[in-house]
Amino acid sequence: MEALKARYQRQLEEYKSQLDTTKSFLQAEIDKTILVTKVHFETEFEALKEVFAKLAEVKLQFSTLRQRFRGRPSGYEGHIETHGDMLNELTQALLDFQKAHNKLVESAEHLSAFYPQAIYEELLKCFEASKNEAREIELGVAEAFSVQWNQRGVENLETFMRHFNNVSNLIRERISKLAVVHST
Repeated sequence: MEALKARYQRQLEEYKSQLDTTKSFLQAEIDKTILVTKVHFETEFEALKEVFAKLAEVKLQFSTLRQRFRGRPSGYEGHIETHGDMLNELTQALLDFQKAHNKLVESAEHLSAFYPQAIYEELLKCFEASKNEAREIELGVAEAFSVQWNQRGVENLETFMRHFNNVSNLIRERISKLAVVHST
């Protein structure tokens, strides 16, 4: 009888230990969770969604800005294309890029109070990378379409993409931590 009692006592202690471990794990997960009201969640989510949509538009414009000219010979698509024609196309693409950049900056600034500072700081790095790209294109017209010109575009895009991915990851992480408090 004593042996049976001792065995049950050991099992009970094991269960208590497992329960304590599980409680600690759950408490750690709860501690990482940020409790917010439904209105707070929806406001922050909409702000992040709007800013990220504009950031994605800049990314799409950025990724094709210089690349569309890489390896384009004269006579592209069946017509004689001069350096001047390509500069005109680049000028229009740059204007579209700058318009997308400006919309992003405006949206991010207007909504910055509604999302975390870490996301805003990464957005600033995206702004800087896209601003640098536009400035380099504007100032580098004399060497436009050269191998070096294209290489700098690749490097600028890589910098932008690194920060773009950081923003994306920070947003995912933030949303995963938010939990809506149900009010009665």
